[in-house]
Amino acid sequence: MLLRRLQLRNHRNYAHLDLEMGPGVNVFIGANGQGKTNLLEAVAMLALSASPRSRRESELIGPVAAASRIEAEVESAGRRVELTIALEQDGERAHRVIEIDEARRRAFELPGHFRVTLFWPDDLGLVKAGPELRRRFLNQILVQVEPGYARALAGLKRVLEQRNSLLKQIAVGEEACITRCQRTSAAAPPASGRTGTTSASCLTAGRREGMDRRASSGPRS
Repeated sequence: MLLRRLQLRNHRNYAHLDLEMGPGVNVFIGANGQGKTNLLEAVAMLALSASPRSRRESELIGPVAAASRIEAEVESAGRRVELTIALEQDGERAHRVIEIDEARRRAFELPGHFRVTLFWPDDLGLVKAGPELRRRFLNQILVQVEPGYARALAGLKRVLEQRNSLLKQIAVGEEACITRCQRTSAAAPPASGRTGTTSASCLTAGRREGMDRRASSGPRS
C-alpha cells in the first residue's frame, strides 16, 4: 500500500497543503512546532478513520474556518483509491463525513483501504501505563487487518455507552426515590420494624423509574 498524494485543508496548523509523495522513503524534517506530527496524524486518520492522538475531533479543525478536510490518493493491490475525511464544527462537537472514491461511507468501512504503522512518544505508555493504551494499540492494528473488526468495535462502544447511560438513569431514579422516602419518614415516622421494607421498596421503585425513563427515551441510533 502506497500513499501517492495528500491534501490538507484547515487541519490543525495546516491552512492549505498539497503534497505529492516521492518514490521510496519520504522523510519530513523541520523545527519543533511546524506540524510534522500533525502531518503524520492526518495520514494515520486515513487508516483508522479517527485521530490516534485526540479524543475530540473539534480539536483537529484549524482556525481558518469551521471545517477541515483530509484528501488522499492511495494505491492498494495495484488499484488507486481516493479517500476523504471531512470535519464540520457543530457546536462543541465536530460532524465527520467519510468518502471512498467520492461515495459516502461509515467510519468502520474505511480501515483496510490503507494501512499504517504508528509510533508516537506517548506509545512508551504501552510498557509504563495501564491496560487502556495496550487495548487501544491492539484495536488500531486489528481494525486494519481483520475484516469486520471495525464494525464489531463500533457496536461494542455503542453498547457500552447505552449501558452507562442506563446505569446513570437508574441511579438518578434511586436517588430521587430515596429523597422522597426520607421526606415521608420525617413527616410520619414508620412503624417499628418497617424501615428495611420501606427502604427496599424505595430502591425497587427507583430502579423501575430509571428504567421507565430509559424505555420512554428509546434506543440510541
